[in-house]
Amino acid sequence: VYTLNPGPHTQPDYEMVIETSPAITLNSPVGRLNYKMRSFVPTEMVRTKLPDGWERNTIRFSNYLWPHKDAATLTDDFSGVNKHGLPLLARPVAPGPAALRIYSRSRKGFITEVPRLVEYDRQPFPKGRRLPGFEIYMWGNPCFDHAEADWPHLLDMYEAAGITACVLGHLGGGDPMVTPRKHWRWSTGHRDGYRQLRRFVSYATSRGFRLSANIHWPIDQRDWLKDHPEDGAVHAGSAGKKHKTRVPMVLLLDRQHGVYAHWRERLTECLRDVPLDEVCWDWETSPFLGSYDDRTLASFRRYAKLSKDTKLGEEIIKESDTLRKKWIAFRCEQVVQVAATMREIIKEASPDTVSSFYSGYPHYSRDKYTTDWEALAKVVDVALAGYHALWNGNARILAEIMGAEGKPSLPGLDIYARSHRAEMLGVKLAQALTEGGRGAMIFASGCSNMNLTALASVASVTRFLPELEPFLLSLDRRDRLVE
Repeated sequence: VYTLNPGPHTQPDYEMVIETSPAITLNSPVGRLNYKMRSFVPTEMVRTKLPDGWERNTIRFSNYLWPHKDAATLTDDFSGVNKHGLPLLARPVAPGPAALRIYSRSRKGFITEVPRLVEYDRQPFPKGRRLPGFEIYMWGNPCFDHAEADWPHLLDMYEAAGITACVLGHLGGGDPMVTPRKHWRWSTGHRDGYRQLRRFVSYATSRGFRLSANIHWPIDQRDWLKDHPEDGAVHAGSAGKKHKTRVPMVLLLDRQHGVYAHWRERLTECLRDVPLDEVCWDWETSPFLGSYDDRTLASFRRYAKLSKDTKLGEEIIKESDTLRKKWIAFRCEQVVQVAATMREIIKEASPDTVSSFYSGYPHYSRDKYTTDWEALAKVVDVALAGYHALWNGNARILAEIMGAEGKPSLPGLDIYARSHRAEMLGVKLAQALTEGGRGAMIFASGCSNMNLTALASVASVTRFLPELEPFLLSLDRRDRLVE
């Protein structure tokens, strides 16, 4: 349910009201760590029995509901409203019609929304199955999106759908935010974020799920730069100013420099703090972001075999076709070297932990995201990629690149926007498998379409995985028979 305020005025005592029919009950969302909208979290849910047998659940929050400045221009994708979504879990408790009446109110009920009736059809849920060697990731933060009381029911649904792994938040960012451990950055906006993370990891592991975490910016070294501001990166459009949180990759790769030792120590401690099955570098960054600092430009000069008197800088590189191509190749090589170094650190700290890499697909990732998959395939264990490639063969290209190294790839299944239909998720999974993917990753980023319908659609495919194994391993699609 979205807590969006499209009006111009703040709602000081906003309440969400959800009335449930006698056939279902609503789990309380209290205890959920709303990591995307930190000052607005559910703090209380009051249950009241109604004369018609329904139950009223009144949810109160920790702060005012502020106006949403872009509410009038939101598109169907609702990219700006996902952070206002409150995921809720309703459970069947008796036979009969399952329905909800949903509305909101504020100013002590003086402003009350017209209730919306939501009716549900009871449908049999396919029995999804898992297949060793094929992974299906839930890419999101289930431990923070839901209160702890929801976890058993949530993982019951994931297991029934055949999902094998949960992808958590960002690992090893800069300074501690509100977590008690120095080297973890979990954007929960709550002092219990780290402890709740540990509890979820322990519980999900006991249920047989794999756990993965992202490294979004290895170059985020905020705490190092506090004492060494001269080591900051010089990004595009910065007019030569040093970045306060990011270092150039050339320093991450210099084993004689303090940045390398600092990064290595932090990543190692992260892996010792929380046992993870996988660490994924999530990288979608233009090669022209930089850095354009003196060390990086000197390294580029050597890489491109340029004379000492060749002038270099952001605009000079961008305006020269020759220098642009060499710069892209140079930056891609840096990313490969950082990925290889990261894997080395991970394996030394936790030998059984997989090192994976996420970016775009090969047909555009090199120039757009500084990602050379042919080179990366040699230094990472698993490739993950997403966005708009299942239907044009690009996922198959990535599968072939990784397959040549005897390694798997997992295409992304989009369901992060309201325009992505829940009942089509299984179709996308089937396509991912027939494109050579050894599973898939589900982009479930706080959108209401990631619901039980979507999970049932996934289960309708995973239920056949064991029988499909010979085909999926050989992947003889017999495309030659199609004229």
